[in-house]
Amino acid sequence: MYDVIIIGAGSAGMTAGIYAAKNKVKTLVIAKELSAGKMADDDMAGVADKLKAGFLQCLKIKKEYLEFQEDEVLTLEKNVISFSVETKSGQNFYAKSVIIASGETRAGFDLLTYKDITDRIKVDSSMRTNIPGIFAAGGVTALSTNDTFVNIGEGARALLSAMDFLKQPA
Repeated sequence: MYDVIIIGAGSAGMTAGIYAAKNKVKTLVIAKELSAGKMADDDMAGVADKLKAGFLQCLKIKKEYLEFQEDEVLTLEKNVISFSVETKSGQNFYAKSVIIASGETRAGFDLLTYKDITDRIKVDSSMRTNIPGIFAAGGVTALSTNDTFVNIGEGARALLSAMDFLKQPA
């Protein structure tokens, strides 16, 4: 079982993954594409390139705390003591917490969290959703500004909030 599953590998998801590895949080990043291809508009290219380089370094290292799965998430469910994520390839993964960072793609797999009228996930300032243990960051949230710097900050904040959640007694 993982401490955190991160769904998405854009600027928010990559930042959360990098921070997870740095803080020795056992993490799985699941994304349709792990190439870090779509990241930012042209004026953010330098920042995006540095973030991509950090993420690609993590891909090479594959530290014991960070794993990657190139796949599409179909379902996210809350169990008694964990969350389960099922992918298109039929695999099931389990974690104590989840960060949804699937970008502007609507999180159709996530029927658990409250959403606004545009189908974006509602979060508080700590990137918490209405479900304890589920966090969201980046373009998938109702707070989204589509700004790479903001998404990077949200990814880091979501991971820090997930770490706080993991410290709570069961």
